[in-house]
Amino acid sequence: MPVFLIVDDETQIRNMIKKALKEIEYESDTVANGEEALKALFEKKYDGVFTDLRMPGMDGFHLLDAMNEESMNTPRVVVSAYTDAEKIIKCFQKGILDFITKPFTPDEIKNAAKEMIKQRIDIKETAQYVKGLIQQNAYGGAEKYLASLFSAYPSSPIPHYLMGLKYLKEGSELKAIKHLKASHSLDEGYEPAKKLLEEILTEQGNKNNTSNKKDQENGEEN
Repeated sequence: MPVFLIVDDETQIRNMIKKALKEIEYESDTVANGEEALKALFEKKYDGVFTDLRMPGMDGFHLLDAMNEESMNTPRVVVSAYTDAEKIIKCFQKGILDFITKPFTPDEIKNAAKEMIKQRIDIKETAQYVKGLIQQNAYGGAEKYLASLFSAYPSSPIPHYLMGLKYLKEGSELKAIKHLKASHSLDEGYEPAKKLLEEILTEQGNKNNTSNKKDQENGEEN
């Protein structure tokens, strides 16, 4: 079930958004300011964030900045009484999906929540699709999805592993090794990258041994 984070210092607003989400069977947690929101985002994965702008302590603007600095890819929607065009544009520049003006209707909240869910990238599902594209030599399509994965999951070993697969299929072994090593460094327990890297390095070692042996034999003949 989708779970959202609601950030607003007004209890009534938090309850209104929570009620609207509950009507479409979405769960939600609520906090009163940006500091509490960041703590929640570090502790739990959310499908989206609804945030006010004017709050005590860390306001919504600084929350959006902090989320960007921490490379949090969680979709976010601003719910605010501000109508100033400059402030609204500023929010979109910080990466929000939508701006809902108070007072709002339940349908606005529901529609925004559904749009945020669409923005979430399922890394496992996308990884399988990218593998299929690589196997079909559809590298352009694979790169498009890989760019999204790198952006959404910068700390995951999976995008680098997939990029390594792509380069290996293209015949660029050195580039493949570079990305497989990056994947391994992000998560030493990620077996697909570890196994493929070992296979490539073992094959390289065997080739070098064969080449050295031939050179040695040629030297003895001379």
